[in-house]
Amino acid sequence: MEKQEKSKPANGRYDTDNETKRIVWIQSAGHCELCGTDLTYDYRAGKPMKWGEVAHILPASPKGPRGRDDHDEAKAESLTNDTANLMLLCPGCHEKIDRDADGYPESDLSGLHQAYLERIRLAATTPDGGRAIPVIVQSQHFATINDIPVRDLLGAMSGVDTHLLVSQDVANLLERYRQRRFDVERGGQLFVDPASAAGLVLALATPPHRDDRAGRAWLELNAHRCRDEIERANAAGLRLVGYWHTHPQSIPMISPTDVGSFSRFAARYTQDLPHPLAIIVGNSSSPEGIKAWSFREGRYVEAAWGNWPG
Repeated sequence: MEKQEKSKPANGRYDTDNETKRIVWIQSAGHCELCGTDLTYDYRAGKPMKWGEVAHILPASPKGPRGRDDHDEAKAESLTNDTANLMLLCPGCHEKIDRDADGYPESDLSGLHQAYLERIRLAATTPDGGRAIPVIVQSQHFATINDIPVRDLLGAMSGVDTHLLVSQDVANLLERYRQRRFDVERGGQLFVDPASAAGLVLALATPPHRDDRAGRAWLELNAHRCRDEIERANAAGLRLVGYWHTHPQSIPMISPTDVGSFSRFAARYTQDLPHPLAIIVGNSSSPEGIKAWSFREGRYVEAAWGNWPG
């Protein structure tokens, strides 16, 4: 193993040694921890290339971005080679978090970093292929008064074998927004009606919003619209259960980027969303063109669909 070099101040800041940088690259699987971009391939040149940057959560100098009053030279040096304080980012995300340090505080970045590393560990484990959550589509949904306590809803959603009915309105919305060539990803939130006489019903899928940020292979739902939708849905007796988004592939599969956005979404609404559901809409009109996953007991479990309307 290569002997670690002692970090030295350079231009007023401490440098991370090469061995620590290699560990950061390995832990993050060569992808940007914020946007999910593959940092091991140059798509413009069409060849492999390392173009990511090892970024500091707390700065490498006493006066860098997110530096607190107690962040002196000794602390800056001690954190320079601490992988818990280092993220792998693309140049754009690196510039963004340092330019807007107030918008990306230490607590948020540390939480995102740890959640990202946990997702990588989960992705490296054997999937729990023997367990599924039945999801059944019903043709009609009738609104009912919500008289079920939230704690009972959480109990119902915690069962692996819970049947979740999907209203025709939700099915129609998902079909409507299949991602075509050159389209960006689109998505919204999912809400259940826990008081329906028919059982637990996925009653509402909110449409894409103009304030969402998106690219062809990534999506970030606008936080303000999410909270407004949750408040309106709760007032109507509905409860947040997850979110949906599109994929450019015919048959969608959950990706590291999805796992990242899924986990950030779930972390943002921990109290509302103990067992989140993610629906991904592909291009194919076959039953395999729309898939769902739930995060339960530390694993992402693929749902089993039944009677999806064709």
